[in-house]
Amino acid sequence: MEEKNKRLVGRGGLKLEAALAHFKLDGAVRGAKAVDVGASTGGFTQVLLDRGAASVLCVDAGHGQLHERLRKDTRVCNLENTDWKQLSLSEAAGPFDFFTVDVSFVAARNMLRGLAFRLRAGTDGVVLLKPQFELPAHLVRNGDVSDSGLRQKALEKFRQKAEGLGFRVVSHVDSPVPGGEGTIEILTHLVFDGRSEKLPQPGERRSPSPVAKKVGGDSAKKTSGAKAAASQGALSGPHDWFSVVAPGAEEVAARETTALLGKAADAKAVHGGVEWRGPLDMGMRANLHLRIPTRLLLRLGTVRAREFGKLRHLLARLPWDAFVSPGAPLKITVSATHCRLYHSGAVEEAVRAAIGDRIGVSPAKPASPMPATAESGPRGDFIPPGLVLVRGVDDTWTISVDSSGERLHRRGWRTVSGEAPLRESLAAAVLALADWQPTEALVDPMCGAGT
Repeated sequence: MEEKNKRLVGRGGLKLEAALAHFKLDGAVRGAKAVDVGASTGGFTQVLLDRGAASVLCVDAGHGQLHERLRKDTRVCNLENTDWKQLSLSEAAGPFDFFTVDVSFVAARNMLRGLAFRLRAGTDGVVLLKPQFELPAHLVRNGDVSDSGLRQKALEKFRQKAEGLGFRVVSHVDSPVPGGEGTIEILTHLVFDGRSEKLPQPGERRSPSPVAKKVGGDSAKKTSGAKAAASQGALSGPHDWFSVVAPGAEEVAARETTALLGKAADAKAVHGGVEWRGPLDMGMRANLHLRIPTRLLLRLGTVRAREFGKLRHLLARLPWDAFVSPGAPLKITVSATHCRLYHSGAVEEAVRAAIGDRIGVSPAKPASPMPATAESGPRGDFIPPGLVLVRGVDDTWTISVDSSGERLHRRGWRTVSGEAPLRESLAAAVLALADWQPTEALVDPMCGAGT
């Protein structure tokens, strides 16, 4: 097993090798024009090529995951940052002679409709079922599908959807290779018999009724107008803000906020910072003059979602176009506690896709990380990316946009810095906690660098 792992670019390759052997599908792969939905690092793709596939179209919602060896292979076409369910037929028309599906955090059955429009009748394929994503959340506790009854329910749910679209589940077997969390997964062999009556047949066009056309046209206009109004409102209206402060400094930071911005800001000390409310110009004043916070976050919105499709859909409604510039690099940090969508990398990709849905292009990841330099800050030629913070607790996701850029202790108040200086924001918090007043003498017996 270890030797195979070294040879393959991903564990998924072991699963597909087992499927091809069990279902005796090597002949179907040889010379085929194949499609791999949910390619990730390319475990399935590599095995398809090794077994003689003429070409493989790799599709994945993620970015930069496909192994470099496969990226350089001329037989591979890589479509990343791509939602298979929304992929236009003009971009991947097919027809394909073999298909594979290996997706996470979404139901594999929902990938079948897009395949039905791109396959020849009689085409074989392998779909990896992950029961925890095929079943309703209330049936699955912490991803546990050790109950064979649950796995059978997942298989039947998949079978019903497949048959309704023109697929036939020929056989299935538990994967000999467990999932990442040790979960039992199911390898299925499908054959596409042709589109069902539910779908338009080859050459058939089903036009919407005049009423539907009118509703669709009106809806598009309303959607466009709603986006513009939301963006304008985001720039002009009051916002919820969060000032990040050192633990223990929340109360003094709230008092400082009220002193600077007035009672209208309604500043409240909470764990880890201060919540307050005000327009953008108030946020700029706070960034310039507050001494205790290390960073000011603008709360863009809060959504509740347990599926990636819903998360992306809800996040796309937020006024990203008011705060994110198309083409600008964006760093997205994700934390999740007690959330069904626990994979931070997958959540990040959903956020990037949602931003792309809103502004027309998904933001690029930073070209290079922030240089780890001394407190004086990054090198002069480095332009830090924008920052979005995503925090999920109990399936509720709070989205914040950083308004500070550099941490606020780097605003330039201190022109000369000694070794290991205390951050100015923390020094200000200590002085506030001591209730020191500028009219009083200050005794600092262990002054260090003099902050």
